[in-house]
Amino acid sequence: RAYNYGALETYKKSGITGKKVWMAKHDAKTTPICKALDGQKVNLEDHFDYEGQKFMVPPAHVNCRSTITFVPED
Repeated sequence: RAYNYGALETYKKSGITGKKVWMAKHDAKTTPICKALDGQKVNLEDHFDYEGQKFMVPPAHVNCRSTITFVPED
């Protein structure tokens, strides 16, 4: 959680406009929630949404291994 919030704050302070993207690790341990969120792009101030659950950044559950990355606007 701390890593993902830190990454988000650093990106915001950079002044670069863009979107944040949920990145899930795919293997036998990947949960349905992370599979559904994987690749979802939202504005920096928006939440990722999964069936009414909202997340500013990962984790979405205990032992979540997901991270965020950023896609700058063209």
